[in-house]
Amino acid sequence: MQSRKYVHHLRANYDAVLIGAGTVEKDDPSLTVRLTDGRNPRRIILDSALSLQLDKKLFTRNDDHKTILVTSRNNEGKRKVKRIQSFGVKVIFAKPDKDGNLNLKSVMKELAKNQIASVLVEGGSRVFSSFLRSNLFDDIFLFVSPKIIGSGIPVVENIGVKNIKGTLRVRIRSYELIGDDLLLQLER
Repeated sequence: MQSRKYVHHLRANYDAVLIGAGTVEKDDPSLTVRLTDGRNPRRIILDSALSLQLDKKLFTRNDDHKTILVTSRNNEGKRKVKRIQSFGVKVIFAKPDKDGNLNLKSVMKELAKNQIASVLVEGGSRVFSSFLRSNLFDDIFLFVSPKIIGSGIPVVENIGVKNIKGTLRVRIRSYELIGDDLLLQLER
């Protein structure tokens, strides 16, 4: 619980919190600050294919109009965009990459145009890995919990490292116990 409270504290200190469509489908999160005092950040969803169902909390509970959906420029003019906007959601179009995913540098440029200077990427692992692969991060907050569950969802997917020389090098800025969990703050 203390780790979750810390994450809510982090959210309150960023302009926006960002997740992918997969996390929205699996978890249906609110992405608000609830366990501590602070302002709610803007909530960003990456959905390159415009695949999300419209019954998700980030759409239906958007009374503060802080939800932003980023999708591919290939989706401009689609009827579903207007339906999403009817919930008060801002839709931003970004360039796709060669695989049809969102070009993250284009995404970040579009967010900057909307006065978003700091983004907390909460994931999931595909989105998190994409930011690592694109070298679009300053810090990594990594919680290690003393619970063993066996196989599960990976934190990081393939980021293109083929050998030990090609590893993504980070350094430990700080570490601390938060409840039973260890928080590592890593930086480039």
